[in-house]
Amino acid sequence: GVVSALPAALSGLIEYASIPGKNPAMKKATWHMMVMLLAAALFGGSLIVRKGPELLSGSEMIFALALSLSGALVALIGGWLGGELVAHYGVGTEFFKEDE
Repeated sequence: GVVSALPAALSGLIEYASIPGKNPAMKKATWHMMVMLLAAALFGGSLIVRKGPELLSGSEMIFALALSLSGALVALIGGWLGGELVAHYGVGTEFFKEDE
């Protein structure tokens, strides 16, 4: 999750910067960005808890898994928001509705 977030964030920032401030897509794009940053933070937290190749204790393993599962659920919500940006507003496509 952490590794895939880096190139996705870069392309997302480029698209985000291309949305005019008064466009209705901006609010949803801001939510999408915040949700995906939260997902990356949860995946990063899981990575930190795992500390490397050694085996984790029971509570550490449960915490790491909880962070990973939470990150996956949050990423699903962010993916849905991203899909809305593309399908409804045309963000990232040649059909982007800049007039609205």
